[in-house]
Amino acid sequence: IGGSIAVDGVCLTVIAQTASSFSTDVVPETLARTTLGSFTTGRKVNLERPLHMGDEIGGHFLQGHVDTRTIVTNVKKRGTSRELTFSVPLKYKKFVIEKGSVAVNGVSLTVAQVVPRTLTVAIIPHTLNHTNLGSLEIGDEVNVEFDISRHLLATRKKK
Repeated sequence: IGGSIAVDGVCLTVIAQTASSFSTDVVPETLARTTLGSFTTGRKVNLERPLHMGDEIGGHFLQGHVDTRTIVTNVKKRGTSRELTFSVPLKYKKFVIEKGSVAVNGVSLTVAQVVPRTLTVAIIPHTLNHTNLGSLEIGDEVNVEFDISRHLLATRKKK
């Protein structure tokens, strides 16, 4: 109780739990910015507990502060891997760079390609099999968190 858990990349606070479930509160801001409001019973979600001091860092730093929702615009199979393309709202374009990081539904990924208004990520079979990214189809909505270092750079440039 009181601990954090990321659900599809959204940082939430556990308010109740049983041996097989937990509950959280969700405020209107979170519902407006994320996909949580569209969840239905039985939906597969990505869960991640918070990083503890001394834990291995296997991706980029994620805060669980989703920037926006976006839509899958293309799915391309490449052997056993897959390339997923997402629309990028113009407001967030400055946070996306090729070979930079982005989190989709809480999964840290490398941006493979950036073209006007979209970004593409290449996903390995392990990630496809162990997250909900493997079931994404064109038109599906996802949570996106842009790399915090890109936010910091954009903020410094404004000053």
